[in-house]
Amino acid sequence: MSEQEFQNIVLKQLSDLTQGMHRLETDVSGLKTDVSGLKTNVTELKTNVIELKQDVSGLKADISALKEDSQELKRRISSIEEQTGGLLEWRYLVDKTLNEIKEERISFFELLGEHDIQIRSLRRKKA
Repeated sequence: MSEQEFQNIVLKQLSDLTQGMHRLETDVSGLKTDVSGLKTNVTELKTNVIELKQDVSGLKADISALKEDSQELKRRISSIEEQTGGLLEWRYLVDKTLNEIKEERISFFELLGEHDIQIRSLRRKKA
């Protein structure tokens, strides 16, 4: 092999290596762009996660408030049920007492009627 052929082979290989380096540089540049995009995406994801954590925290606070409201409503309903039970018992007693008063009133009027008759009978006898 002559020196010229040797130089041509070396030049060809250098040219191939140079082209390969350019391709590698292009690929590395593309990878850098991709990594930069990934970093941006990760930053956005972190921001979204922070927002989601805040939302979840807010939801937990809302749920806690709803639980407290629910307990208060249950307490009030229980109180209303107790009062309603008391009112029903009171109503029963009032109805019973009114019925007794009605019966006593009827008996009283019957008794007054009998006395009225006896008084009139006594007046006639005296007269």
